[in-house]
Amino acid sequence: MVIENQTLEGALRPHLNHFFMVNSWDELNGFLAVVQEQSEASLRRDLGKIGGGPLICFGAGYNGNLMVRVLNSLGINVSMFADNDSKRWGSASCALPVVAPEEIRKNSQVFIAIYDDKAKNAIGLQLEKLGLSWQEPTRLIQQICHAKLISDSLVAFKAHWADFQRVYELLSDDLSRKIYLNVLKARISLFDQCRIFYMLSEGATYWALPEFRNIPDATFVDIGAFTGDTVESFLHNNLPAGVRKIHAFEPCSEIFDILEKNAALLTEKFQLPANLISCHNSAVTGPGIVEESKVEFPPMNLPLFQTHVTGTAVIAACEYGSELPMMAFDSQDNACMLDTCLDGEKIDFIKIDVEGGDLKSLRGAANIIKKQAPRLSVAIYHHHRDLFSIPLYIHSLIPEYTMSIRHHSADIFDTILYCHVR
Repeated sequence: MVIENQTLEGALRPHLNHFFMVNSWDELNGFLAVVQEQSEASLRRDLGKIGGGPLICFGAGYNGNLMVRVLNSLGINVSMFADNDSKRWGSASCALPVVAPEEIRKNSQVFIAIYDDKAKNAIGLQLEKLGLSWQEPTRLIQQICHAKLISDSLVAFKAHWADFQRVYELLSDDLSRKIYLNVLKARISLFDQCRIFYMLSEGATYWALPEFRNIPDATFVDIGAFTGDTVESFLHNNLPAGVRKIHAFEPCSEIFDILEKNAALLTEKFQLPANLISCHNSAVTGPGIVEESKVEFPPMNLPLFQTHVTGTAVIAACEYGSELPMMAFDSQDNACMLDTCLDGEKIDFIKIDVEGGDLKSLRGAANIIKKQAPRLSVAIYHHHRDLFSIPLYIHSLIPEYTMSIRHHSADIFDTILYCHVR
């Protein structure tokens, strides 16, 4: 039942509480049917409430760009951005001018595209001193954008629903199935994400299962080694059983320098043979295969990582509904396929967490995986599609793999797929 003049969260709250953790595929389908009904009703209702006067977005960062593009997809035009960062004044974002707050006209409808309450309230006081109202436009625009993102998520997820269900059926244990259901629920509805992910989370990322610890005389391949933190964690978890070799791959040259220094420190700390840890300043890639997609997924509810080095995760504010680029390397020249660069080596364990290039890295290791069936710990959280495309690809290589999923953070990050042969 749709109740008029009720917020989307208010309308969904009884269902969010009742289905806080779903326990079956049918429960998830039932919950999503309610979400679809309420989000569509919320959009119809709120789109009619936008009043006259130019619409101004305060905040020209990632959230502001995303909200403007969502509004554009609904035929709602934003006049300009306002921002407190003077470096942005006179520039353009989403083809809109960025101005100082003092340049906003008095009859404007200003919405604040910042989700931190403390920062939002400080900006609100600033706008009130300028004689500008912001609370009602902000509430209304945020609700419209939220409902639109949910609506588009439902369309995209349902287009691949058979693939998601196939992965659900492939999972080997009840806990994995519960985690998978509720990760899908949180990603689609966007509500209660932190609560749900917190309830699902556990420690020991990449080696949460006993089969991934104390592997006798193991060769470990760390794809996305960063500064060596996972190498150190692997050593803590596996040294009692012995370690034959570690290959650590990191494409970003600035981070690679730190990785090499830390590898030397770990060699001394754990009294390892001099060449046991090999560091590779390289991305691990695969053949250039274009992934088929029935319907493009909308942007995930993720913050923007923006650093001064390349090779780190970047979510670009691209056209709404388009693919989000997630990887940047110093050069495409420093990339290799695992099947080539480690051809002939015995591999026991591969960990992959490379900011959206995980499936491509897997494709470049297909021969090693098919011939040796190493243990795999693979990130499946960078793109929504990773939740089905990565498990189904691995299953196509080795149907005998036992597949489990664990979640390792209180937010959308660190959902890991574990594969091993019993």
